[in-house]
Amino acid sequence: MAKLNSRPPVGLEVVKKICEKESLSANTKARFSFLDFVRDKTLRKTSIYNMAIWFAWSLTYYGISFNIKNVKGDIYFNVFLMGLVNALGQRAALLINDSMGRRKALFASMSFCALFLVILAICEIILDHEDIPIAVLSLCLLGQFGMASARSAARLLSGESFPTAVRTMGMGIGGITANIAGIMTPQLAYLGSSKFISHNYHH
Repeated sequence: MAKLNSRPPVGLEVVKKICEKESLSANTKARFSFLDFVRDKTLRKTSIYNMAIWFAWSLTYYGISFNIKNVKGDIYFNVFLMGLVNALGQRAALLINDSMGRRKALFASMSFCALFLVILAICEIILDHEDIPIAVLSLCLLGQFGMASARSAARLLSGESFPTAVRTMGMGIGGITANIAGIMTPQLAYLGSSKFISHNYHH
């Protein structure tokens, strides 16, 4: 490699000095704990934003996924379409992340999802969703496409928001928040099912 770069090869003494320096740096490296995310103002603020973002995408992402069973049509075909838009949404995040940046890409993806979910909610209030099954399925899939893109953008943004020394811990906090939202989503999907509504109506 040294010949390829037209550089003289590195001597053994230089390698030894680098190893000694790295060893010394490792021994004197500061240790961090999760309490630092509470004590430090900057880390605390970043963590709160990060937790809110991860909670939002997880609740929405898994909420749409679990609720697909309540959408009229062939359940197997609907699940296939859901997987397809997930794959496309995550790949789309790669393109918009490079062109727009992490923050704008996350904002655009979540706004895209919110737009179609709001339209879906309006349709549910004004119209009977059983009369427009194709429209309901399309809105769900478009919302899932946006949230799949937001999921990828959020992971990249979170990784760049924390200092290197605590990056893994910061991502772990976000992951815990996402898991809490993931625990809640099946219950919310059950609340939206016709069986639950019918059961409570008759009692």
